[in-house]
Amino acid sequence: MNIELRGMDELMAKLGKVIAAETLRPGMERSVLFVQGKMQEYPQSPGGSTYRRTGTLGRRWTKSVTVSGGNVQGKVGNNTKYGPWVQSKQFQSRAHRGRWTTDEELVESEFTKRRVTEFLQDEINKALGD
Repeated sequence: MNIELRGMDELMAKLGKVIAAETLRPGMERSVLFVQGKMQEYPQSPGGSTYRRTGTLGRRWTKSVTVSGGNVQGKVGNNTKYGPWVQSKQFQSRAHRGRWTTDEELVESEFTKRRVTEFLQDEINKALGD
């Protein structure tokens, strides 16, 4: 995902690279929580399906935020063996295409980019007093 943030150069000049990255942590935490929540959403069951969902796929989404060396990184993943066959753009099986949102579809959507930009931009603005 590529996004543009206004004020990053100013923030790093004011706080230094390491503290500037730490300043973005709350925005990144909100971002990964948002992405995780969207990936946990189940589509409607196909008409006529008698399969009873367990909810395991939705519960097994994970998230983490790390700050290291002046960089902040957010990760969202799923620790089920079958998760990639359902929600990975690269590995999604034909049976799930067009019904289940994939990782890449969500992260590259304009809505997601806008939300993540807002979360991070809010932290920059607060730190700069804007």
